[in-house]
Amino acid sequence: MDEEFSIYVPNAFTPDNNEHNNEFRVIVLGERTNSFEMQIYNRWGEMVYETRDHLVDWDGTYEGNICPDGTYIWKITLKAKNVDDVKTYAGHVIILR
Repeated sequence: MDEEFSIYVPNAFTPDNNEHNNEFRVIVLGERTNSFEMQIYNRWGEMVYETRDHLVDWDGTYEGNICPDGTYIWKITLKAKNVDDVKTYAGHVIILR
């Protein structure tokens, strides 16, 4: 039986060092992935974060510096094991401090 991907991507997070919502966390459900890639861009189109591990969260920094409040664009590419189907998702996330 083929399962479909289901991902949860929050639309905001608050990396302010309290105990809640400090990281941008993507949750992947359904099929096991053979590959995962996520890039995050600032409003000028500069890539500020990239990962190939869906278990690694973004802490709202770029090159060790705190990213300012605002809207950031994300792009996620997933590929299921044993299937050639590549799925791409895109959206935005807001940093609030």
